Amino acid sequence: TEDTYAAYAMNTLTWQDTTLAFGVRVEHTKVTGDAFEFDEDTEESSAVYAENDYTKVFPSVHLRHELHNGVILRAAYSTALSRPNFEDMAPYVSVEDRDTGTGKVDIGNTSLKPTFAHNLDLMAEYYIEPLGIISAGLFYKDLSDPIFKARSTFDTGEFEGFRMTRPENAKRGEIYGLELNWQQTLSNLPGIWSGLGFIANYTYTESSAYLPFGIGKTDLAGTSKNSYNLGVSFDSERVSAQLAYNYRSEFIDSYDTANPNLNVYWDERGTMDFTLSYKVNDHFTLFGEASNLTDSRAVRYQGERSRVYEHEQFGRAWQVGVRAAF
Repeated sequence: TEDTYAAYAMNTLTWQDTTLAFGVRVEHTKVTGDAFEFDEDTEESSAVYAENDYTKVFPSVHLRHELHNGVILRAAYSTALSRPNFEDMAPYVSVEDRDTGTGKVDIGNTSLKPTFAHNLDLMAEYYIEPLGIISAGLFYKDLSDPIFKARSTFDTGEFEGFRMTRPENAKRGEIYGLELNWQQTLSNLPGIWSGLGFIANYTYTESSAYLPFGIGKTDLAGTSKNSYNLGVSFDSERVSAQLAYNYRSEFIDSYDTANPNLNVYWDERGTMDFTLSYKVNDHFTLFGEASNLTDSRAVRYQGERSRVYEHEQFGRAWQVGVRAAF
């Protein structure tokens, strides 16, 4: 179970073309967990209980200023919290392939701390008539207690030779980069073409973090250096359609604390999806959806792309239906 109690206060100041919003939020969180531990020698299970609680303060300041040429400038300092997954905090031990003598052991960490972030953001926006926006931004995040999936091998004891995975906190990490965005509705085109529009955005990210146990520095888990989205849309009184392509480059998933050459990565992946709907009347709408048109694969590998750890291929998914509203 997780219980959170919170309170906040804020204020907004406005003068001419500038707005300043600032405030603070306080949260107290208490987590409790129950599980059973099985003893193979006695063939009995015993209850295990654990709890953890913490209080965090979240200040923030947001500044917005509009220039005379229509460009809007934004600057912000904010704080945020990323809580651990419930399953990572449960007091459990899960063993796979025990009979082989070289199986896997997943262990929960009841002492896991949430990741706290100090964020700095700078952004410029320009709105295009009649409906469009171009924006560019820089961001920086300073992280304390980032969470890692630490992988290692038991050297002694009942599970000697088994691979262990356990979530751990590192001391600190950081993320920084830039993002570019352009969204546009082409309503100034003649006739039916006025329903066309597009979206394009790109994010470049650099990250670093110090691994648990003082074993070195690496990229932060789950962060791709390059990601982008491209989409074309069409909207009219009855028809709505969108074709979208999403891409992210490879990123690290979990760390081998004994041998960094066996770190697990997700390979780069791009997917294309299509949606279409037709409004028959005020009550009925026909729709169709097609997912993963490129039939892309999800691949995890250890250290090098040739050492495939997991290979998933989902195929294409199709869905058609009718929506009714009365």
